[in-house]
Amino acid sequence: MPYRRRSLLPQLFTLLYGLSIAYASLQPLLQWMPLEPGQPFFLFAPWPSRVTRYDVLANLLAYAPFGIFVAAALRGRGTGENVFLATLCGLGLSFALEALQMFLPPRDASTIDVLANAAGTLSGALFANVLLRVAPIRSAIVDARVRWFLGGPTGDLGLALLAIWLVVQVNPGIPLFATVFDIAPHAARMDAAALVVEGTHSALQVLGVGLFVALIVRERRRVGVAVMLLV
Repeated sequence: MPYRRRSLLPQLFTLLYGLSIAYASLQPLLQWMPLEPGQPFFLFAPWPSRVTRYDVLANLLAYAPFGIFVAAALRGRGTGENVFLATLCGLGLSFALEALQMFLPPRDASTIDVLANAAGTLSGALFANVLLRVAPIRSAIVDARVRWFLGGPTGDLGLALLAIWLVVQVNPGIPLFATVFDIAPHAARMDAAALVVEGTHSALQVLGVGLFVALIVRERRRVGVAVMLLV
């Protein structure tokens, strides 16, 4: 049985996912401008006249994993303290990013976004505390980690990068180490050459990620299963 050590996965997940949120929130990372004279801080600005359920739900879902990761990183504390600290981290991150968005004309700083993000972090932290206190589920997660992937910080970092790469695929604006292919915006259909290029890019991406998986799995005979699950 491989030696079990205290995993750094929760801390790595928190760091990498927090950076992903920051990248997504501050896109396009260009066109920074000073505030206009007399412009109120976003917390004191009038609330928007129209709030879409999609925006609120998107913010909730975006910060829920962050709440899970922070709560897992703070495991060992009481439930109330754990949830409070995790929610405070999500609130602080959201507040800082919304404040920075005031200097990005393409982005819109909003108090509603801060509240939705905090609520998403809270829900994720509550879910993590329930999940981690169910012994069979916790043991199954730990056993799968130890059985399938390399131990130590190297395995933790590789698994964290792989998991974060999968999570951020839901946002096409965060390519990270994924392959991005753009067709002409006004093209009626993709021609044969463009189709070949896109297919080749996708195949090479799967190959590259498959090789990455091969480096972090404990037994090479499981690479095929891991890649199929990845696809």
